[in-house]
This record gives sequence, structure tokens and C-alpha cells, in this order.
Amino acid sequence: MKHQNLEFKWMCLLFLALLLSPPLLWGQNHSIKGQIVDAKSNEPLIGVNITVEGTSNGTISDIDGRFTLSVAANAVLKISYIGYQEKKIKVDDLKKEPIISLEEDSKQLEEVVVVGYGIQKKVSSVGAITQTKGEELLKGGNITSVSEALQGKLNGLVAINTSGKPGASDTKMYIRGKASWQNSDPLVLVDGIERDMNDVDMNEIESISILKDASATAVYGVRGANGVILLTTKRGQDKKPNINFSTSFGIKQTTANMEWADYVTSMKMYNEAVANDNNWNQQIKQSVINAWSNAFDTGNYGPYNDVFPQVDWWDELVKPGFSQQYNVNISGGTNFMRYFASIGYQNDGDIYDLQKQENFDPRNYYRRYNWRSNLDFNLTKTTSLSVNIAGKMGYRNDNFADDVYTRIIAAPTNSFPIKYSDGYWGDGSTAGYNPVCNMNTNGSQLYKTFQGWYDIRLEQKLDFLTKGLKAAAKVSYTSASTTRSSIKTGEIWGNNDFESRNSIIKYHREYDYSNPTVNADGSLTYPMILEKRWPNDEDIELPPNVSYDNLDGYNRKLYYEFSVEYNRSFGSHNVTALALMNRQVSDLKDDKVIKFPSYREEWVGRVTYNWKERYLAEMNISYTGSEKFARGQRFGLFPSYSLGWRASEEPFIKKHVGDVLTNLKFRYSYGKVGSDAAAARWNYIQLFNSLGSIELGNTQGVTHSPLYTEGDIANLTSTWEKATKHNLGIEIGLWNKLDLTLDLFKENRKDILMTPQTTSSIVGATFNAINRGETKNHGLELELRWNDKIGRNFNYWGALTFATSENRIVYKDDPRNADEHLKAAGKPIDYQNRFIAIGNYGSIDDVFNYAQTAINGTTASQVIPGDLIYIDFNGDGIINSNDKVVVDELNYPLTTIGFSFGFNWKGLNFSAMLYSPRNIYKLQFDQYLWDFPASNIRVQPKSMERWTPETANSSGVMRPATHLNNTYNKVESTYRYSDYSYIRLKNMEIGYTFPKKWLSEAHISNLQVYMNGNNLLTFWKGDKRVDPETGGVGSYPIVRTYTLGLRVSF
Repeated sequence: MKHQNLEFKWMCLLFLALLLSPPLLWGQNHSIKGQIVDAKSNEPLIGVNITVEGTSNGTISDIDGRFTLSVAANAVLKISYIGYQEKKIKVDDLKKEPIISLEEDSKQLEEVVVVGYGIQKKVSSVGAITQTKGEELLKGGNITSVSEALQGKLNGLVAINTSGKPGASDTKMYIRGKASWQNSDPLVLVDGIERDMNDVDMNEIESISILKDASATAVYGVRGANGVILLTTKRGQDKKPNINFSTSFGIKQTTANMEWADYVTSMKMYNEAVANDNNWNQQIKQSVINAWSNAFDTGNYGPYNDVFPQVDWWDELVKPGFSQQYNVNISGGTNFMRYFASIGYQNDGDIYDLQKQENFDPRNYYRRYNWRSNLDFNLTKTTSLSVNIAGKMGYRNDNFADDVYTRIIAAPTNSFPIKYSDGYWGDGSTAGYNPVCNMNTNGSQLYKTFQGWYDIRLEQKLDFLTKGLKAAAKVSYTSASTTRSSIKTGEIWGNNDFESRNSIIKYHREYDYSNPTVNADGSLTYPMILEKRWPNDEDIELPPNVSYDNLDGYNRKLYYEFSVEYNRSFGSHNVTALALMNRQVSDLKDDKVIKFPSYREEWVGRVTYNWKERYLAEMNISYTGSEKFARGQRFGLFPSYSLGWRASEEPFIKKHVGDVLTNLKFRYSYGKVGSDAAAARWNYIQLFNSLGSIELGNTQGVTHSPLYTEGDIANLTSTWEKATKHNLGIEIGLWNKLDLTLDLFKENRKDILMTPQTTSSIVGATFNAINRGETKNHGLELELRWNDKIGRNFNYWGALTFATSENRIVYKDDPRNADEHLKAAGKPIDYQNRFIAIGNYGSIDDVFNYAQTAINGTTASQVIPGDLIYIDFNGDGIINSNDKVVVDELNYPLTTIGFSFGFNWKGLNFSAMLYSPRNIYKLQFDQYLWDFPASNIRVQPKSMERWTPETANSSGVMRPATHLNNTYNKVESTYRYSDYSYIRLKNMEIGYTFPKKWLSEAHISNLQVYMNGNNLLTFWKGDKRVDPETGGVGSYPIVRTYTLGLRVSF
């Protein structure tokens, strides 16, 4: 019995232990495993912090993003990584899904914006500022110019690229439309110094900001009215060294190609034209037309055919070009020193098929070498020193032919071959019309450009005086020079000019097409009836003219700056302040003239305040001096004020709609800024001219010289343009996916310098520019951005930008009694006056019964049926310049639309951008509109669509009757006026980033291959032989590029 009781007790104890064992077991730690990856690329993340919430227990992820950690069963893990949103996950959930995806923290990545003389938190900034990263510019392909790469990237910035010439691409930029008919160029600063940004290696760029409203630009005083572009270069961070290498190879071709009607059609149209002009003696014989028709039918023609030359100069000269780019940079640092260093090389080749000669190279190319070292030293805990050393060396080569398009159009296609069968160059009846010969043999010139940029900045924290106070001093020196070496064949130095004789032998030969000889085999031989040789037998061969490293220009700037900054928080109250003074001295040599040094001085102040980053206020002020004006007129005060309210930070909004409305900010700014960009330096000084002579005496005159005469009357009170700006902005964020920004702006500008238009002849003199002009400008900017993901690996985004503005001239000193349609007031800036074409004359009676023409000296006898009818706007019976009226559209865009989109899926990434300037109207180029350009027998493809009695259309305007002399029809009329708006696939990139686990053994942290393109497709209504952006027939063609590249990081 006793034994049974003991057994029973042991069984009870065992049962109790079994009941208690699960909680005891659950309280013990277990080892868990997981992997952390990027939510977009699905790539492993190295060095991610994983900690158990509420404890110090933690670890970091390895090179494959994996981790192992001992945790309790009910633990919560906290995962954090720089640049990513913090994430919490329960251990039980981790067991179900061991892969953890981290989302990029866009707010953290973009938490600051670059502003004038500093940076600000984006959430508390109240200025109208748009910013892009340097990485975005690299997606444009092998572009050598930063300004061209900015096209479509920043809302409110218009960039018009008018040339594709290597090393000399011409991009015109302006911000928020135009508010002055004078200079509208924005101020461009590189790391805070006024410098040329176009030759900065885009691998060196951290960000580019554009400052648009007075709140952002007032600190620049007389330089800020046209907006400001701030380029910030990369700097090192306190981390292990990171080496980046990139290379790319690009192929480029023209975006448009030439096309003409065939030669037989051209000859027939030529005969029609001379008949219309009553020049019957210039008719081409039918036997000549028949001979050429037979040559085309039998294939007896070509670019090297002596008798029947047919040369497509465009095809002979234009070919695909090539470009290359290499860059290597390293960044990193320690607690004592941080560094970023970069070396780059870019080679932009030619699209013209030219051959290197024995003594010179006529090919167009641009080779550029860039270097940069940005160093930051922590000398003590409170003292830091920054040193920037950067520069570039550029080599731009060309062949003196800046107007190749014009040369190609001027060259006859059927007058002479490229070379005759005896090896001599062909040429026209007057020498100089063989573009292949000229561009290959005339010579070359090499421009060497150097830029050196040197900055030193010392900063001292003054917390011992008061917390958040610091002072800084900065000195910058900029040096730039251009030299030119040239060699030109057949030139000698004359008396202050060049006496030139071409030493290249060329021939012109003509054949009698009316009297061929029939050979035994049935072929035809045409006798030569004329031969000319250049130079002729009496000319002597002249040596080449050679110059080496002539100094074309030189510029140096010394800039120094002193500042005191204050940044402190008092509980929920955040205050910053800035007091700054700078001065700049510039020396310039240009056009063989060493100019008097120029000076500039600015005193700047800024105060910002916010409470819990909810209620925002900012005031800026600049007291700026410009030596372009007289004493007493040189300094001006430019204040700005701005307020902001982050409604999304209000507790009641957070509580009810905080999950949906993630951001809602209202901001308003008002201020005054100025512009002295168009002011002449000596406008306030009375100048005298010393030209010519005077004869004194009655019967025995004596000539005395020089004769001094008074120049334009000086303006002692001249000053800068003054702009008053308003800006209302709204920023909305929804679901942490959609961001919307809307800005409404208005600007009134006065005191625009202009030459008086109503000076009476009684005055007996003319005046220098005076401050009388007034304009107004307003518009809006809208930006929409969406960022989301589908599943775990697919992330996609899209962005739409829309900007539009409208401007008007308020006052431009119009003559009081002038017709209203001839006055500038009330019209847009740079408005265009045109004759209004309303139809075509149907008969000779119409010509003489309508208002009589006085256009360009033409009379009614020179006008025929089929020519254009222009409205006699003022009803005086005469068509002349007083009948030109302003048209609605302008030749520059006031509205731009951009749409960019892309996705990332595992290692694959894609991005593209469409860009469209709207409502641009320009005159069509004469060479592409009218027949017989440069008096050549060549007509346009649409020549047969001309007016004839059989095709007459009374309801519209038709292509007018054909003429050799189009003096009457080719005036600036609405017939020539064409819509140059376009939609362009500006750039597109597709790339693949290899998984890190494939690269770890090679110690490679990132490897990407990519292919991108620039100017890939263009859609517009105009002549497809012309790129809608080109600056003119004489401009170097706009090009599209296809690039294959590699980016590697170690």
C-alpha cells in the first residue's frame, strides 16, 4: 500500500511537469534565419541592422543579405538601413516568409534641396525649386553638354538645342518663359560660383536645382531675375572607398535628311519658271532634257560621271559618327578626411565623311579631359576645411565650314562630278562650289580650351558663443583660356587682310548634249565645248597660311565670400539665419581686346522659422552692387517674403486621413529681384568718336583730322531691370505613391533698358539705353509623379510635367500716332509680324484690280496668276511693310509637356522620356521651301503641287506659281509660317544589373550593362528634311545617338 502511494505521487509530479513544459520550452531562445533584399531590384542588401525590439540583441546581414539571430518565440525584429524605410516583423511571420523586402525611403533620399548659399530640408522649404540627380542626366546617352542633357528633366526650364556640332552645341535656356526682350539667360552657378556648366563631366554631378521664384532667387539680387541654375558636384562620405568605372560607345546620325526632286523634273520646272518671269532666252533646250532622260534610263550617270554627273552631296558627305566616354572616380573617407576624385575623357566624332590629310585634319571632333578632387577635412571637432580642384582641357577641331548645309544646297547636283575620270576635282563655272573638295582640302583649325577651378572653404563652429552658430570663409579662383591653331591652303598674309588663291587644281567642263556622236556599238559620245581650270596656268601656287596657339580669349575670376550661419531648435521652434558678403573681380580678353576688370558685390541675409515643420516662414534680402552703373546707382535692395503651411502635419488631418493624405503643403512667396544682364558697361559715360576728317577754308581748304564727334548721349541714371514676383504653390502626396505639385506664378518687370523710340529730330542726337520698358508674365507649372510596385519584384513609376506661361509688353515707347497693329504694347515679347496670305491670284485682272504691291521693290507687272494674295491691312491700296500684323504664335515655346516612365524588375531596368514643346511657329527656310535654291536647277519634292489654272483652289492658299526670282512670294508671310511643335522620344535606356552574389568573388559590388539613346524619334507636322529644333540651314545638324555602356563599382 505504501509502495502504491509513492508510485501515485511520482505519476502526479510527472503529469505536472508535462503541463508546465510548453511554457518553459517557449521561453527559451531559438535561432532564426532570413534574407533582406531591395524591394525594387530584389538584390541582397549588405550591412542591414537587425535588432530585437526592446533589447540590444542584434546582428547585420552578410554579403548575400542573409542573417542568423537567436530570438525568443514572441520577439519582434526591427530592420533598419540607410536610405530605406524602417520595418518591423514578428518572428512567426518570418518563419512563414524568410525573405524581407525593404522599400527605399524617398523622403530620406530627397530630404534636402540645394538653395542659394545653402541647403534646406525639402519638407520645410517654401521656395519654388525643382531638382534632379546627376544619375538622371547620364541616361541621355553620349551628350557632351549639360544644358542639352537638362532638356525635359526640370519642369519650368526650357532648353532649345539648335546645333549638334561636337564641342560647340548651342543650347538656349530660359526659366518660366520670358519676361524681358533683352537677355533672358538664367544665372548658372557651379558649386556656388558663376561658371560654365556645360563642360562639367556628368559623372561628377550630384544634383542640379533650378530656383524659380523670388523666395529662392532674391539672394542673388541683380543676377536673379531670370532664375538660377545650381549645379552641385559630388563629395565623399565617411565610409570605405568606393570605386566607380564607366565607359560607353555611341553611334550618331542626323535626325533629318535632304531630299530633292529628280533632275529632269527640275529642268522642266526651270523652263516653266523662266517663262513666268518672261526670260525666254534662258530656256533649257529639249535636246538637253532628252539627253539627260536617256542617261537616267540607261544608268549612264553618277557622282564620278564626266558627262552626266549626278551628285547627292548629302549622301557623299554625311555618314554615321562615333563617340566614346570613359570615367573613373573614387569616393569615401574617414572621420578626418572625406574625398571624391574623378578623371574623365570624352571623344565626340564627326558625321561628315572627311579624310585626314597629310598636313592637317579637316574632321570635326571634340576631345575633352576632365578632372576633379573634392576634399573635406575635419581639422578639429569644430573646424572643417574643404578644397576643390577641378578643370578640363578641350580640343575642338573643324574645317572652317560652319555652314555645311548651306554649302551643300549651294552646290549644283548635275553641273560637275566630285572628281573627273582624270583624277582632278570638279567645280562650277565659278570656283568654290565642290563641298567635298572644299571641306577636305581647305585646311583646319584647332581650338584648345582650358578651364581651371580652385575653391577653398574654411568653416568654424562657434557653439561656445551660442549653440548652432558657425562662420565660414571661401575663396575661389577661376581661370579659362582659348587658343587657336590653324592651317589654310593657298593663303599669304597681305596688308591687314588675307589675299587668298586656292592652290587646289579643279576643272569645270561642259558638253554639247544636242550633237552627240553615235559610236559603232550604239553608245553616244558628247563633245566637250568648254573647259575651265582653277587656278589657271598663270597663277602661282601659294604656300599655306599657318598660325599656332594664337590666344583667342582669356578669362579669370577671383571670388571671395564671408558668412555667418545660425541653426537652432528651441523645443518645437526651429530657426535658421544667414548673413553673407561676397565680392567678385573678373578680367577678360575677348576679340583681341583686354577689357577693363569688372566688379560685383553682394550682401545677403536670410531668416527662416518653422514650428514643428508645420508653420513655415522665410525672409531673404540682398543688397547688390553692379559696376555697370554710375555712382549712386550701383546698389539696390532686393527683399523677398514667403509663408508655408504643412496642413498634413495637423493632428486632426493625420488622425482622419493621414493614411491617404501623406503630404499637403501650401506656400506663397513675394519678392523683388533684378537683372543687369543686358546693361552695357559704359552706358553712363559720354563717349566721343574719332573718325573721318573735316575740311576748313573757303578757297584753299585744308583737311584736319581726326574729327571728334559726340556719341550717343550718356544715361547717368541707368540702372537694372526690376522684377516683382508672386508664387503660390501646392504640394500634395497621396498613399505615399502619388505626388502632385502645382505652382501659379506672376511677374511684373519694369525699367527694362531700351533705346528710345520717340526721340524728336529736333534734339539733334541719339540716346544711350534708358530704363523705360515694362512687361508682365504669368503662368503655371504642374508636376505629377507616381511610384508603386506589383508583387515583390516589379516596381514602376511615371511622371508628367506641364508648364505654360504667357507674357505681354506693357510699354516700349511706341510712337503715339502709329497704327495700333504696328505698336509693341499689348503684344508678346519677341512677337512676329507677318503678311497675311489669304489665297492665290486667279487671273491677271485680279493682280491689277487688287491693292498694288510695293514689297521689296516689286510691281504689279512682276506678279502673275498663282502668286500669293496678301491682305492690305491698313486699307491704303498698297501692300508694304505697314500691312504686316502680329501673329498669335511665337518662335519659342511657352508651353512644354514631358512624360517619363520606367520600371525595375529584379536586375532589369527601363526608363524613357517624351518631351514636347508646343505652339512654336517659325518661318520655313527659303532653301527648303522655294525652288532653285542658290540659283541651281533643283526643285523641291512638292514643287508639282504648285498653283496652275487646272489645280486652282479658291478656298485656300496653294503653293504659288514657280519663279526663278521669288522676291514677292518669299516675304515673311503666314504662308511660310509653319508649326514647329513636336513630340520627341528624347531618351530611352534599358539596362541589366547583375546579382551581387555573382560578383562577390571578384570583389565587385555593382555591375550594370546598358543601352540608351537620345533624340530617337521625332513627330511633327513640318518638313521631314528639317529637325524642328535646328537653328537654321547653316547650323550643324541635330543628331540622334545610340549608346552601349558599362558601369562597374568596386
